[in-house]
Amino acid sequence: MFATIGLFFAAKHGVRLAFELQFIELEWVPLARRSINIVGGGLMAVWGNYLPKLMSPWQPQEEPFDWHRVHRFVGWAFTIGGIGMVLAWLVLPIDRADAWEPAIMGSVVVLSLGRKLYSLATYSGPRGRTASRPL
Repeated sequence: MFATIGLFFAAKHGVRLAFELQFIELEWVPLARRSINIVGGGLMAVWGNYLPKLMSPWQPQEEPFDWHRVHRFVGWAFTIGGIGMVLAWLVLPIDRADAWEPAIMGSVVVLSLGRKLYSLATYSGPRGRTASRPL
């Protein structure tokens, strides 16, 4: 996963660097930006689809939060956000798509963090039971 993110950021900033160093001509920059951001949105959607399938690193009785529900919600958020980014970069003009990208990413991040914090604050143990048993 981290390698994919690294390659995406390297490609995204590589286009900007290649233009600044005049390796690519000005008329190819919009197509390159669109292509890279469409691939990035697709990677978000694929990651969102994969996320609920990850197994918890804790035993069920040791989970500090509801792992499966959080990952299912965050997976949906990433999938919908990725599809939104792909659609924005396919349909909108570049300046409008560039303005929508941080809004979409910010929404996904805020929803994901909010769901995780909510789960940490309200989790009472596996399957609704309390984690500690009375004597």
